[in-house]
Parts: sequence; C-alpha cells; structure tokens
Amino acid sequence: MSEKLGSHQRALSAHSRRAGPLPNLLRLQILSLLCTNNSTGYALKIKLRESFNRGISYGSLYPQLNYLERERLVSQDIVTFKSGFGSKRKGYSITDSGREYLKTEIYVLEKLVSTMLVILG
Repeated sequence: MSEKLGSHQRALSAHSRRAGPLPNLLRLQILSLLCTNNSTGYALKIKLRESFNRGISYGSLYPQLNYLERERLVSQDIVTFKSGFGSKRKGYSITDSGREYLKTEIYVLEKLVSTMLVILG
C-alpha cells in the first residue's frame, strides 16, 4: 500500500509542477464509466446523464473519446450488435494506462478537496 501511495505522491508532485488546468472532469467521468463496462458513444451519453446528471452533446463527447484514445487511455473496437439490423458500432474500453490515469487524477482531486476543506475550516 505504501508503494502505491508513493506512486500517487510522485504523480501528485508531477501534476502540481505541470502547467495547465485541473483534470478534465468529463474525461474522468467517461473513464470511470468504462471501468465497469465497455460501451458505445451512444450508451456513454446515456450513462453520463443517468450517473452524473450530465447531459452532453455528441459534439462534446466524441472529441473527448478521441483524445482518450490518442493518449491510449481507452481503446476502440468495432462491435456488432445482435439487433434486427446487425449494426456495427464503435465500442470503447478502458486500458490499463487509463485505469492508472483515473486513479492518479482522482487522488489529485481528493488532495485538492481535502486542502480546500481545511482552508474552509
């Protein structure tokens, strides 16, 4: 456990040194949904609304999925559904790197919230 904590502390330190905004929450939400089940973009859009009360457009969702795929945090496969139409769709799954990224970014957010709560009193 202390070894894992050490890697998270190193990641937090690296995160705090890099310039740029906080983690993209939509990306983290997508990755967290993919931890439980592989999914299509359409299904992710529905799950984002149901799980996080976050309604988004496909114009917002697919650029995030493309980014996650470029960064090798998710992978994409063509999935054939056994509907009456035999349609093929892109299915997304989280990679091992995606799981590690998600854990690290959640740790960063937890530390940020913890610090803010201390300041708030």
